[in-house]
Amino acid sequence: MLDKPDVIVAMVEKLAQNLKVPVTVKIRCLPTEEQTLDLAKRIQAAGASWLCVHGRCKEHNKDKVGSANLAIIKKIKETLTIPVFANGGVSTFSDVEHALKEAGVDGVMSSESILENPALFANKMYDLDDLALEYFEMCEKYPGEHNFSHVKSHMFKILYQGLCKHTDLRTQLGQAKSMEAMRDVAVEMKKRRSEDSMEDKFGWYYRHWKSGGVSKEAKTQSHQPWDEQCATDPVFEVKPKKKKNKKNK
Repeated sequence: MLDKPDVIVAMVEKLAQNLKVPVTVKIRCLPTEEQTLDLAKRIQAAGASWLCVHGRCKEHNKDKVGSANLAIIKKIKETLTIPVFANGGVSTFSDVEHALKEAGVDGVMSSESILENPALFANKMYDLDDLALEYFEMCEKYPGEHNFSHVKSHMFKILYQGLCKHTDLRTQLGQAKSMEAMRDVAVEMKKRRSEDSMEDKFGWYYRHWKSGGVSKEAKTQSHQPWDEQCATDPVFEVKPKKKKNKKNK
């Protein structure tokens, strides 16, 4: 709905006026700094309690993901009076610290990378195979807090890098019909990757970066002015529409 700011503002106003709990909002950026700041200010005026800003536009996804921009998030933080959270390009705890320092925000959120690494905010690297097995222990300890399809989805993300290599286990996980069958995959994966480093087990969050020309090692969060970055960003190139060939009837 980013191209419908009036609808966004109306929704926030309606919720803020009728709910007893705080109304929070998360947005991506718009193609210009002016548009982005205007939307952020309107959301605040509508009654939002805090705002999370993803430092990319909606066009930045999959193979066009690119680096997140902290400069625009910093500007939004300096403009608003409500708390502002940063999001985008956060894959390690050092990224969390970097965003807090560079953007001066009140907090940091993670959407994709934490699905692969549930311990992202622990400020300590854990073995993903161990985390997968611990996840099954928690599912057993807290029944009713999960469902089968969600657990399988998490396993595909936590074990992603290993499943790309051990395709038989990927097939086995996909065909699993029980928690026990999925846990067997996690146990076997841990055995097969016993000699692998913890760093080499990560990969799901970065799956689209390589095709976009951004390596895991070279990943940075851009500090360019937002308009300057967008002016040279290929996702905003206006491509001529292809003419449809009219077939003779």
